[in-house]
Amino acid sequence: MSDKVKIFEQYKEANTLVRHYSNLRFANLTVFLAITFGLLTVVCNKEAFHFLKVGSAIAGVIVAILFWATESGINTYINHFQAYAKRLEEQLSFDMWDKLLSHKIFAKATTAMRILYAVVLLFWIFGIFKMLTFRV
Repeated sequence: MSDKVKIFEQYKEANTLVRHYSNLRFANLTVFLAITFGLLTVVCNKEAFHFLKVGSAIAGVIVAILFWATESGINTYINHFQAYAKRLEEQLSFDMWDKLLSHKIFAKATTAMRILYAVVLLFWIFGIFKMLTFRV
C-alpha cells in the first residue's frame, strides 16, 4: 500500500471520528434534556416532599456539571481529529477542513451547548436558593 493510500485511509478515519463525536454530542443532549425534565417534574410536583424537591434540584446541578464536562471532552476529541484531518489534507492536496475552519461562524455548536448548560445550571442554582429561602 502506498503512502498516499495510507494517508487517505487515516484522513477518512479522522473524518469518521469527527462525525462520530458530533453525533455523540447530540445523543448526549437528548439524555441530558430527558434527565433535566424528569428532575423538573419532581420539583414542580406540588405533592412532593420539600427535601425531595431540593434533592432533585441539587441533582440537576450535578447533572448539568457532569454533562458540561462530557461536552468539553467531546469537543476536545472533535478539535483533535479536525486538526489531524487538516494536517493530512495538506499531504493529500485537499482543502475541505482548511476552507471550513477558516470561516468565522457566529454561533458554533460548542458555544450553543455551553450556553445551554450554563443556563440550566443557573436555573437549578436559583431554584435551590429559592426553595431554601422561601420554602416553596
